[in-house]
Amino acid sequence: MPSFDIVSEVDLQEARNAVDNASREVESRFDFRNVEASFELNDASKTIKVLSESDFQVNQLLDILRAKLLKRGIEGSSLDVP
Repeated sequence: MPSFDIVSEVDLQEARNAVDNASREVESRFDFRNVEASFELNDASKTIKVLSESDFQVNQLLDILRAKLLKRGIEGSSLDVP
């Protein structure tokens, strides 16, 4: 009987592009003016750190990031958000 393995990995280049696009959108949005908000992609540990001043803004940043990832073909369910 034949067998096969299923492997699912996120394309880091597409994730990097999505993070860059999300960062550009945050820089241009009115509700993030004069606010410390950013994304940090760590290739070695394959993590994206979302930084902001309040939980509400972090949730907004996550929504922006999920939308950009989805446009790049990366499902939002691939994120492990605590």
